[in-house]
Amino acid sequence: MRKLCLIILIFLTICLTGCVATYIDRPETNLEFWIGDNVTKFDFSNYQVCDGGFGSVSYYGTGYEPIIDEDGNQTNPEYYVIYRVSAFPDYASSQDHITSIEITDPAIELYGLTINSTEEEIKTVMKDKYEFNISKNELGNLVASKKRYKFIFSKNEIYITVKVTNVTGRIY
Repeated sequence: MRKLCLIILIFLTICLTGCVATYIDRPETNLEFWIGDNVTKFDFSNYQVCDGGFGSVSYYGTGYEPIIDEDGNQTNPEYYVIYRVSAFPDYASSQDHITSIEITDPAIELYGLTINSTEEEIKTVMKDKYEFNISKNELGNLVASKKRYKFIFSKNEIYITVKVTNVTGRIY
């Protein structure tokens, strides 16, 4: 009986976590996927898989491929977009979503911003226009956060992530 109560409690926690998972609307962008997109039924067979990832799979966006050296090691090209797919809103969820996006390609725009946007442009757009909280991380990169989402703007990359809970304590 105690085990059944624990299972029910975990199930209810996961369900409630899913109910409060808020999404950020997709802005005008030339990205293929947006952060939080449900891709459970999407066929990634035409996408190049990236190395690495615990409890997730990463894919290069269309048109980007890794560089393979003479030893067979994979490295990223100079410009790329990588989409990480994992369970969301909790690691125990059965639905796959885009849970992070790495962008180094200056041709990619989101909210009218690129990796070449100035700090002032980023602040104006993300804080004033879209009401994100703005801070700097320990590396001095600009961080725009809202709800469960973080956008980290560094010199050569925009990294977008959404917080995934782990109420069951999964270990990868």
